Amino acid sequence: MADVLCVQETVRSGPRGQGRVSKVERYGWILRDVPGVFMELDKADLNIDHEYQRDEVNVGKVRTIASAWSWAGCGAISVALRPDGRFFVFDGQHRVLAAKTRADITTLPCMVFECDSVAKEAAGFLVTNSERKPVTAIDKFRSLVITEDDAAKRVKGVLLDLGLEISKTANRPGQIKCVARCMSLATNDFECFKKSIVLAQRVCMNVSPIPEDIVTGLFCLHRKHGILDDGRFVRRVLDVGHASLADGIRRSRIFRGKGGELTLMEGILAAVNKGLHKRFCEHATSTAGD
Repeated sequence: MADVLCVQETVRSGPRGQGRVSKVERYGWILRDVPGVFMELDKADLNIDHEYQRDEVNVGKVRTIASAWSWAGCGAISVALRPDGRFFVFDGQHRVLAAKTRADITTLPCMVFECDSVAKEAAGFLVTNSERKPVTAIDKFRSLVITEDDAAKRVKGVLLDLGLEISKTANRPGQIKCVARCMSLATNDFECFKKSIVLAQRVCMNVSPIPEDIVTGLFCLHRKHGILDDGRFVRRVLDVGHASLADGIRRSRIFRGKGGELTLMEGILAAVNKGLHKRFCEHATSTAGD
């Protein structure tokens, strides 16, 4: 096995494959950070930063781990050592919380990485949770904001300016959870995204959380027709309201038998154009007025 691994670490280069170079050199592989140091740390010294960590703790998972503790299952907790000397967990939150419920466990095995900023710490969380196990879009978004990702910072700025709260449940007005879609739209065309989310917020104010379908549909309509610069269209959207727009999208899905951007655009236009003699983008929809 060792011989096989050694062969795989290099690739041939030069004429007729003469000479070998490492894959690191050939393909420009990088090291994101430096190795950590193994330490046994008092569980009371382990902190969790919810600015980028998951907000929601799975109480059942913590109870399950605590009630049948396994050192093999625990492995090593990934910990960041901050410049002020404090230790923050970026992978292993549930194991740490489980250990804190047991009087017979005082210390935990930890792999400790020196981090000179919370941004690097959040990047470690993002890597461990994205590459090894699922991470929610909101958790990823929060980590991207901390790591100074430009798109994430701009999106968060827009949402904050509108007074929108990012929530994993988003079940009341003033909340939004479709941050992955927002990131995608903003990366595609930031100004178009901004106009779309502003109008969506006005439509849903005091009525509903911000739906992904309406934001996306408005975005696609403006990208194709520049229609959000038309004051008459904006006023009509506000007059029609959230319920009619959502119903138009639902009817469009039934009519077309599928989702997608065209379905969203057609659904919004059907609701907006209903009852109008002078219709918007009439050539762009086959369901308007149905």
